[in-house]
Amino acid sequence: MEQGDSLEVADRALNAAGNGILVSDANQKGFPIIYVNKAFEKITGYSSGEAMDRNCNFLQSHDRDQEEIKTIRRALAKGEACHVVIRNYKKDGTLFWNELSITPVKDHKGKLTHFIGIQNDVTQNRSMQLLRKAKNDILEMVVKKKSLISITTQILEVLKEWIKEGMFALIVMDEHKRILHRMAGLSLPEALGSALDEILIGSNFCSCTQVAFHKRKEIVKDILDEPHWSKYHDIVKESNVSACWSYPMLDGNYDILGVLSVFHPKALAPTKNEEELIL
Repeated sequence: MEQGDSLEVADRALNAAGNGILVSDANQKGFPIIYVNKAFEKITGYSSGEAMDRNCNFLQSHDRDQEEIKTIRRALAKGEACHVVIRNYKKDGTLFWNELSITPVKDHKGKLTHFIGIQNDVTQNRSMQLLRKAKNDILEMVVKKKSLISITTQILEVLKEWIKEGMFALIVMDEHKRILHRMAGLSLPEALGSALDEILIGSNFCSCTQVAFHKRKEIVKDILDEPHWSKYHDIVKESNVSACWSYPMLDGNYDILGVLSVFHPKALAPTKNEEELIL
């Protein structure tokens, strides 16, 4: 078989693989990508042309505070192999957990020439692991009789780990079932948080009261187009909030306990994985 035929067969084999595969040049600054296969394009949403000549760290977006990144950098600096599970982001901004194996390639003289990265999207498994751990941690807090504010804050911390740009509010019903009080908030701008501190059930204000009244979720992709929010458009703009996803918290008798709301700077709905974690 001639060399040209061998390269064609190799290319077809790599494109037939279910794992994402990328090759970077170890002799150029920043280890630029020189090849990606079809599975890489499918997993990440980036075409070959969009990925070419870039360092693969662009998949980390702004989420650079990960211990796994240090592991990768050390391995690349030493020309060694490594294996990590790291948070990456698709072209549309969706988070996915990437099981990444990096292997150095050397020529016949032992000189490092390339790195091969093998990707495996393990988002579903990782999501279930996180959810199980979160439930166990929260149940442990309940058993140890931690304060309710501590427990609710922990719930929001779990969500923050998954929905990076999210801002969160956990609002509970008062004893008369008429008013919602903000029990915990995370990353909420002060003006928005103050507006949510005490709101009347059934009032024509925001998604939270509607969810508490009707006992069903409400997904608002663009708050500025939502009549319930019209009174607070200035606060919404000031707070850089576009979307609001609100979910009722119900007890075993289907009575309303409160509302969990997620605010997002982008006008969008939650992904399937995000909603599963919220629920």
